[in-house]
Amino acid sequence: MKNRPLLNARVTAVIENEWSQLLRNKVVIFTTLAPPLLLLAVSLAVLALTTFVGANLDEVGGAAVLAQGNPSVAALLSRADSVRVALLSPFLVLFQLIPLIVPITVASYSIIGEKQSRSLEPLLATPIHTWELLLGKALAAAIPGVLATWYSFLTFAVVARLVVDDAVFLHLVLGPAWLLSITLLTPLFALLAVGLGILISS
Repeated sequence: MKNRPLLNARVTAVIENEWSQLLRNKVVIFTTLAPPLLLLAVSLAVLALTTFVGANLDEVGGAAVLAQGNPSVAALLSRADSVRVALLSPFLVLFQLIPLIVPITVASYSIIGEKQSRSLEPLLATPIHTWELLLGKALAAAIPGVLATWYSFLTFAVVARLVVDDAVFLHLVLGPAWLLSITLLTPLFALLAVGLGILISS
């Protein structure tokens, strides 16, 4: 028996159908877009706030703040930059909330929406396989969460490049911890959220 590709025409059709249904539901659109936009707005507000703080810190105060953040770049950062590191470091956790919140919202609505519109039974009567249906619904929920996270982080990185010094930008925003978390953990978190969402809605 030949191996069938995962992304065949049926899986693609399920994804397109899911997204077309989501675009017609204003509540789901709002609950999907609101968390990433809110977290991005908060991160940009804190980033802007960091430009107004730290100027009057003494050497002891700056070193104390930096010791709680990232001591490995202490020699590269000024007093104001040490405050920026301490304020911006927690936002990595906030960015990792996006691939958890967005997919679980979409996935929870996925099967519930089918039941409400009474389209689940006709869908199950089609020649589509169960794994194709579940894969299509999972990808339809996970992809928006991953793209929303990457878009939010890219916007944050572009603004940060204009605001913070090179030392903070290279060692924090573009540091290995941030890049690995955004690129590798984001899809894993999205798949975890999708699995939970499908279980809940089922």
